Amino acid sequence: ALQHLEQALGAARPDIGAGLQLAMVHARAGRKEQALKVAERVVAIDPKNPALLNFLANVKGSLGDKDGAIADFKKALEINPTLASAKPNIIAARVFHGDPLPMPMKLQNVRK
Repeated sequence: ALQHLEQALGAARPDIGAGLQLAMVHARAGRKEQALKVAERVVAIDPKNPALLNFLANVKGSLGDKDGAIADFKKALEINPTLASAKPNIIAARVFHGDPLPMPMKLQNVRK
């Protein structure tokens, strides 16, 4: 199955869906560095796709690359400011890595 996904990603017309599946398979199997390489290949196919940037940011975050993850979440939001999943992902990346949240954000979350 991995070989078929790799072939689909490497085809003359790369299959982005196959690339996403391949990255997820590698990540679930604990091959996070390989997942990152595949995610980067997928983003290179369509670098202005905010969903793909969000995906790459999640992979980077799983590897402990907080700065890389936040940078990619921000790129995704610059392209599509309404991308619902990117905003909470930035917050989660900061909190997971021990960064304090600004006070207004804490109060805003309490009100919701």
